[in-house]
Amino acid sequence: MQKHETIDLGWSKPLARNDDPVTSHQAAASMTESASKHAMMILDALYKNGDMSPTGIALCLGLDRAQVFRRMSELERRGFIYATGRVLRSPSGRNEREWSFKRG
Repeated sequence: MQKHETIDLGWSKPLARNDDPVTSHQAAASMTESASKHAMMILDALYKNGDMSPTGIALCLGLDRAQVFRRMSELERRGFIYATGRVLRSPSGRNEREWSFKRG
């Protein structure tokens, strides 16, 4: 995997309404592209570094935790990742699930 690739995660729902101004549609398109890029970065991190928590992924990639958390359920639903069943403690003391890249 290369860092700047994107993948179609099926986020085809319009993020802006038909009667929204053109700037809203441009922002929605930008958000979809960012989400796909972040998803690829998360997959790349799990592939290269092994199992990690969302906070660990965020620290590894220099992303905000919220950016990572937003992508995890969609990546799981699409079958790219899975929860290992282990629980890790974040630096703030919260319990987080550990995630793994689904190979093959």
